[in-house]
Amino acid sequence: MKKFLFCLSLGSILLSCNNDKEKPVTTETTSTAEKSTVELPYTASYTSSWSTDVSDTDLKTILTTYKDWSDGNISGLQTAMGDTVSVDMYTGDHFKLSKADLAKMWGTYRDSLSSVKIDMQGW
Repeated sequence: MKKFLFCLSLGSILLSCNNDKEKPVTTETTSTAEKSTVELPYTASYTSSWSTDVSDTDLKTILTTYKDWSDGNISGLQTAMGDTVSVDMYTGDHFKLSKADLAKMWGTYRDSLSSVKIDMQGW
């Protein structure tokens, strides 16, 4: 019985300790995309309060590469790449290719698709 009461008391003490500071309640519901001063190629279809540690210009660069892919603009996609690109495929394959070789590989694949629609839910 003493062990039971000791465990119950110890559990009550641990559960009653709360070091979390109260966070101020905010009513702001605008998304990062709405606050941005840079015109982005996509609008998030799902909004949330995620980290906003990414600069607007970096975000625009990444979203523009997705837009170039969906439009089939492989030459525009190349402008965001370095001279050599490392690619990790979902199959576990790893490639280290020149920008031209990667553009050729992606161009062949992208040309096989009739259209691409990207629903950017968030970033």
